[in-house]
Amino acid sequence: MSGMTRIQTLAACCLGAFCSSADTIANWQFDDGAPTNNAATLVTETNAPTLNATATVNGTAALPTFSSDRPGARVWSGFTGTLLNTTNSASLRFVNAGLPGDTNSNNGGCAYVPDNNLLHASNLTVEAFLKVNRRVNWPLVVGKSRGGGGNTSWNLDFDNTGKPRVRIDSGVACTNGDPGFNQSWTAAVNVEDGQWHHVAFTYTNTNKTLRLYVDYVLSTSGTSYSNLVYDSSQLRIGQGAGARAFDGWIDEIRITDSVLTPEQFMTVSEPTSTRGYWTFDDGANGTTANVLTNTFYAPLMYGTAVAAGGAKPTFSSERPPNTTVRISSGKGGPVVNMNDSSLFFVNAGLPANTNSPNGGQVTVAGSGLPAQFTNFTAEAFVRVNRHVNYPQVIGKTRALTGGYSWSLGINASGNLRSRIDSETPPGTTGFNQTLESSAYMEDGKWHHVAMTYDYPTKMARLYKDYVKVYEVASVNPIITDGGDIKIGNGDQAFDGWIDEVRLTDRVLAPTEFLYTVPLAGTVYGVK
Repeated sequence: MSGMTRIQTLAACCLGAFCSSADTIANWQFDDGAPTNNAATLVTETNAPTLNATATVNGTAALPTFSSDRPGARVWSGFTGTLLNTTNSASLRFVNAGLPGDTNSNNGGCAYVPDNNLLHASNLTVEAFLKVNRRVNWPLVVGKSRGGGGNTSWNLDFDNTGKPRVRIDSGVACTNGDPGFNQSWTAAVNVEDGQWHHVAFTYTNTNKTLRLYVDYVLSTSGTSYSNLVYDSSQLRIGQGAGARAFDGWIDEIRITDSVLTPEQFMTVSEPTSTRGYWTFDDGANGTTANVLTNTFYAPLMYGTAVAAGGAKPTFSSERPPNTTVRISSGKGGPVVNMNDSSLFFVNAGLPANTNSPNGGQVTVAGSGLPAQFTNFTAEAFVRVNRHVNYPQVIGKTRALTGGYSWSLGINASGNLRSRIDSETPPGTTGFNQTLESSAYMEDGKWHHVAMTYDYPTKMARLYKDYVKVYEVASVNPIITDGGDIKIGNGDQAFDGWIDEVRLTDRVLAPTEFLYTVPLAGTVYGVK
């Protein structure tokens, strides 16, 4: 499976909107002609016609051509952003004319944009979709030339082993051996697999920090000798800016004048209301958990198993009971998982200390995705092993004030509960508001539990086995920030099994929750 098809989606970094005031400098979508036609003028969606590109050739070569091979039919501006390209009809196909004989050839189709002050950004995000056809040593994707074209203010290119790379010449002189000349940072992964990939780098002016991402995952980072240095040289696509002629496909180049985070990068994945779904099927029975896959928005919200004063949780073949191991999204809905395992959490303080916070935990690092929830549903399957006072199943912490934006767990009587800390400092009204149901959980059986929250009405509801068991309005609307999600630990450490944890950014009806799927049809016994 390709890096692109694994990626699902992700979101903005503050409540309901992006935190940054990023402006797109240019966005070349390469939809300017029908597939197989030669490229000519390549229009940018912003700052046209000033930053329109012109297709050309370097050396003895052919112009780039439009191609129907593209990363996706539609392109989104960030994982919960607006639709950026409603009909992505084409990419640009570049051919290195020196291949296969000369992998160092500069001869190939390319494009250029005349210099303009708009291209002299100090903070920067550069991103593109690309698909390599044939190996070239150090071919260009896109870069801002410096010193007439042999050097670069910055470029996004490749090394000679098929790995994406960023080069910056930030010294006073652009001469080999001079400080700041030909600094480069190379990704850890080879992308010459015949698949589409999203590649991006960001540059922060204040600390001269560069970060290179491949398929939304940070691959390498570093610090430049000096800040970016610009002159009147062209911006180049496909060849130039100190790099050779690319051979393959490029689509949707976007340059932004601020440092974006991965959830703000372009994506071809269609939006979904599911923001996190951890199936806990990542290991064999009895093995210790480490990385827990989020099947939506992967790999941006993976969980990390930690020993929070106890032992890490382990994978268990104990799963929510039914006649099959299938899990469906909604009653009678599509099967979304063939359930292999759950996670077993042990409270290290038991049996002596039923108030112990020491145990296993899964942490999902604070990110824009959960922080932007207003309406939401949190759900899981759980089975209690031993009694603990106020163990947590799942919760979203508040990084700035402590406490929890919300949590779902069990109270000291063994009943389902929730906690909401909606206070706005310096006031304390709304701190540690609890929803205490009478739904008993400590019967040794698997149960489906859920919490829903409706932001306009401030109404929180608890469900056990698809039946509402409590509801109340929070004192204030929930407040979210970049605090972590914690599973299996919080107020105190859970002792038992947790499986199929899912977060959705809307209020689900009980018929839309996760269900175990029974067998259908006739069962025959054979002697």
